[in-house]
Amino acid sequence: MTYHFNPSGPDEDISRAISAPRSQNFFPKLRSEILKLAAAYDLSGNRHAAQTVTFAVATAVWRSAATRTQSQMSIRSPFVVLDISPLPHELAEAVAEFAHLASKSDPVLTAFELGQIYSSLLPPADRKSGGVHYTPPHIAGELILQARKQYANFTTGRVLEPSAGGGVLLVSALEELLFYSGIYEEALLIDLPKRLVGLEIDPFAAWLAQIAVDIRLLPLAIRHGLDLPRVVQVTNSLHEVFDEEFDVVLMNPPFGRAKLTAAQREQFARSLFGHANIYGLFLDLGLRAVKSEGIVTALTPTSFLGGEYFKNLRSMLRTGSTIRNISILDTRCGVFEDVQQELVLTTIQKTKSSRPVQVAKVEIDKPQEVVVDVLGEFKLPDDLSAPWLIPRTRDQVNITRGASSLPHRLSDWGYSIKTGPVVWNRFRSLISERPQTDSLPLIWAGCVRPNGIFEWPATTRKGKAWIRLQENQQHFSQKDPCVLLQRTTSREQKRRLVATPLPFSMINNHGAVVIENHVQVLEPTSKEPPVSSAALTAFLNSQTADTVFRCFSGSASVSAYELRALLLPDPKDLGRLEALVADLASSKEIEREIQRLYREE
Repeated sequence: MTYHFNPSGPDEDISRAISAPRSQNFFPKLRSEILKLAAAYDLSGNRHAAQTVTFAVATAVWRSAATRTQSQMSIRSPFVVLDISPLPHELAEAVAEFAHLASKSDPVLTAFELGQIYSSLLPPADRKSGGVHYTPPHIAGELILQARKQYANFTTGRVLEPSAGGGVLLVSALEELLFYSGIYEEALLIDLPKRLVGLEIDPFAAWLAQIAVDIRLLPLAIRHGLDLPRVVQVTNSLHEVFDEEFDVVLMNPPFGRAKLTAAQREQFARSLFGHANIYGLFLDLGLRAVKSEGIVTALTPTSFLGGEYFKNLRSMLRTGSTIRNISILDTRCGVFEDVQQELVLTTIQKTKSSRPVQVAKVEIDKPQEVVVDVLGEFKLPDDLSAPWLIPRTRDQVNITRGASSLPHRLSDWGYSIKTGPVVWNRFRSLISERPQTDSLPLIWAGCVRPNGIFEWPATTRKGKAWIRLQENQQHFSQKDPCVLLQRTTSREQKRRLVATPLPFSMINNHGAVVIENHVQVLEPTSKEPPVSSAALTAFLNSQTADTVFRCFSGSASVSAYELRALLLPDPKDLGRLEALVADLASSKEIEREIQRLYREE
């Protein structure tokens, strides 16, 4: 089932969530002009400059909004002390034009554009370390809609946004509260600090979010003679203690690894395994904050769907809660300009009732239109910590359904997995262009070529073909036959799984080889494993196997953990595949046979 969310469409309820005005088309040009002029006047690339320019823009937008409502109300004071200087005349004119357009635009879009100016002017290092990626309006609308489809209580409930910088999700939630308040908007305005709570660690970003809320509420405050309520607090959400206080939690948390104190590791122990990712901590926080039967919706990378470091998070998300919806964002959407990860919208309900998860593909067809293709319902694995097999597109649905019931893994095929032991820059002095006494061939990821081809020396590593191990490093050598697999691939690469057998001649001629860290090594656990290395290589290089792997791997890397979890047919059913490989059958014949092995019964 495919459906479109379009503001001009017939479904008022849907269009209300995703609406975007025509002015959206003009904002990028004006924003680009402001950023260009800011750079020309040396007002970009540092936090003070970012605050100076953005404060001027926000103030100008507020004045335009106040003028339109005939209000004398002053803009709220910043939540941080600012040293503000007047803008150059040319830049001030561009800001005034931007403000005039913003005053006539949708408040959610205005919040986004203000946030984009601020984040774009920040130093790249600050954006990265703070995970500053503000939610586009159409994605905020989809998050709201997913929560509403699970009957989230926007009528009388409390809403939390724990990473509220910029205010896009906060204003989107406010629109929901206003819609359901009906004629009781005055009561909502009075009660709003309890009903809508935004938390943000960056004081200036928190102020921006509050200003976005104020702009939306200004006409209501004037109409009812009330002060504008403060709903955004400056705090580190991860330091807060929540006890099932909210009905709805909406979030687009920061991405990236987090360094935790011992106390924080203890606090989030239930969802941690190894390295901590900030967005995983926020998901844990969300389920602590939400009431029984409440809803959490989040925009995050897909890495938690399959990575080993997220196995305790996956288990926690399904212990006392149920995953209601997983919507994969099409990789072509470009949700965030400088984020390369695949992204997902996840809706979780804190309930003991369980049912299959609805899976959808979300595509941004036009700036103002979200296209959602509902792929169906899928059962998550019985092992709560296991990777989730989730199709990304409609043509992956049948393969996913067929694979989900397969109980076999690479260990059943007779193979163990390890990662190449040599991290090259730690062995730099031992690597050479020409062989020396006792040198061994160094196998790079570049030696593993598509379609099962082995190439040594690697053309991408000229001058680094040999390594001379020290006496205490001999255990790093590989003396037995194995299958090699690239461990890291680019987002644009056609195949995630790229495998080749290590030729017997390499071991026969040199006695052993040494394998670099960007290569996975699949070793037979016996002299005659149930599946030959040739059949295993052909299988891994198939489009079908690659599809199955991509459906639970949310990362560009091919980890040993995920390889061990790869859902495989019974090795007893591989007789025809073995024969096809032995007879040097065409890749099309081999692909058809592997598709048959994954066919849903």
